Amino acid sequence: MENGGLSSGKRPTIMVTNDDGIDAPGLRALVHVLVSTDLYIVRVCAPDSEKSAVSHCSTYRHPISVKQVEIKGATAYAVSAGAREAFLDGVPSISLSYDWKANKSHVNDFTLSAEACLPIINAILMDLKNQTYPRGCFLNIDFPTNIAHHKLTGIRMFDDEDGTDKKSLREGYITITPLGALTRAEPDCHASVKYWLLQWS
Repeated sequence: MENGGLSSGKRPTIMVTNDDGIDAPGLRALVHVLVSTDLYIVRVCAPDSEKSAVSHCSTYRHPISVKQVEIKGATAYAVSAGAREAFLDGVPSISLSYDWKANKSHVNDFTLSAEACLPIINAILMDLKNQTYPRGCFLNIDFPTNIAHHKLTGIRMFDDEDGTDKKSLREGYITITPLGALTRAEPDCHASVKYWLLQWS
């Protein structure tokens, strides 16, 4: 995310990426929701096909090709980098996941998840503008299968190693877990994020 200020008249830039490919329904739904608000400049950079579990691989034998693709309202290119990579480069970032379940989930659930994320994105951008957003971690946000009837765990922080976020996700909560560069976030970052969440939840 690049802050331009939601109330300054200059729209902030949001880069959207994934490892599922440029045509993945989750990516398309998120981009559509972001563009439809007319609050952001939306950029998309994603692989041209499914690349799950290879987001940190190195490509050195073959040059990476980039091609522009059409996603209405956004500038989009087929290639990739993720939330952790952005964080490592000092760019505020969040990771979003929807808990897809066969025979329970519907494609529209991606749109509902994206809509549920808008208050979080707006809060982050406002705090970036005010220079009050915690910068020592990035947020991993998971959306439950039954997103239409979700609960928000606004003041409950999760340790990504203890499994409580998975339990809450199964119970229908949106879960928010601060993560560090290689492991869980430091305790002071957990405290900062918990305080930050209390301000807007």
